[in-house]
Amino acid sequence: QQQRQWEGKEGNQNNGSTADLFPQNGETTEHDIATRVDDAPVGHESMPLPPDVSFGPLIFEARRFVELRKKSFKEQFMSTESFGMGLFYTLNVFFQQFYLGTQRLQLENKGDTNNSYADFGNVVVAFAFVTIPIIGWLLDKKGYGITLGTINALAVLTSVLQALPVLWIQSLTLVTWMISRFFMYSSYFAIFGALFGFRNFGKLVAID
Repeated sequence: QQQRQWEGKEGNQNNGSTADLFPQNGETTEHDIATRVDDAPVGHESMPLPPDVSFGPLIFEARRFVELRKKSFKEQFMSTESFGMGLFYTLNVFFQQFYLGTQRLQLENKGDTNNSYADFGNVVVAFAFVTIPIIGWLLDKKGYGITLGTINALAVLTSVLQALPVLWIQSLTLVTWMISRFFMYSSYFAIFGALFGFRNFGKLVAID
């Protein structure tokens, strides 16, 4: 009992809403906790955000997504968010994979006779993991709109560099292509889970 009272006092000091969600005047079950959090105005997103978070886009997205997660599978699938995500990733995946399949041929046409640039392209994709902190920062701190815009901008930059008939520039093409491709696949599952929740996650991803 003393431990529960101490936790209650500490919670009240750290977060003014803690006492409302988890009163200390009796036994609180896990079901009670889940019910109170789910009934909060914006669900789990009602908790305070860190001071370095972009307030505007993340708050807007969080509140919009809470309502979307409550919908049925059919409603989620027919939503504008599902259509927009499907269109965005379909177009980007087509471009990224098309370049992957024609990469060696395109480089040869630009003068890569010994396939050194093609070999570089095979190696550089293994180092995509070094960009994990960047995509994580974009998703967590800048919101999904800015993240998708960044992915699209990288894809456009890749296509512009790819169109230039200068062989040494293709090393930059390979790097920007690697980053945009990694960002695309990393963001896909993260944003789908945040948008629609995990009740229909598998079915939505499979259909999309």
